[in-house]
Amino acid sequence: MLHCLMMFLAPAAAVPQATTNSPPATLAPARRPLAHRSLSWKLAFSVLGNAVGFLALLGGCWLALQVIQALLP
Repeated sequence: MLHCLMMFLAPAAAVPQATTNSPPATLAPARRPLAHRSLSWKLAFSVLGNAVGFLALLGGCWLALQVIQALLP
């Protein structure tokens, strides 16, 4: 952010910092074909794990409310 502010407040006679030449192109890494079966199992286990975690969070909140209600007269 400080660099942007300094460039904004630079005097009009200052040399511009941008260059016109672009960096050399790089080769894209070769991609392996996706294994659809393992991907679908991973997705299914991820969704199931997220659902279990969400239910545990809701259960913890419910239990905390029950404890608070029991402690308060």
